[in-house]
Amino acid sequence: MSRRGGKFQSVEEILAQQGKGGRKGSPFTIIQLVEIWPELVGATLAAQSCPSQLRYRTLTIHVQSPVWAQEMQLMSDQLLHNIAGRFPKLGIQKIRFHVA
Repeated sequence: MSRRGGKFQSVEEILAQQGKGGRKGSPFTIIQLVEIWPELVGATLAAQSCPSQLRYRTLTIHVQSPVWAQEMQLMSDQLLHNIAGRFPKLGIQKIRFHVA
């Protein structure tokens, strides 16, 4: 529980506030991205990649191999468009791919 404004808040209330425009790049935002990743990129690409970090309006995505990194780099404009459609307040401007 957290105390804010003279009353205690439950964990559910705190997490709900995070979901309503919490800090950019917060772990909760990354969790949301991971949950809907297959919808954003399709099942094939989702099986080979996973969003891992959001800092300074740059989304880092871990990919399985350099081949998938290159494939997704070629699709980065479409990925940015898909993400912005779902999370416009994040203001993601760049995607980095990291082979994990």
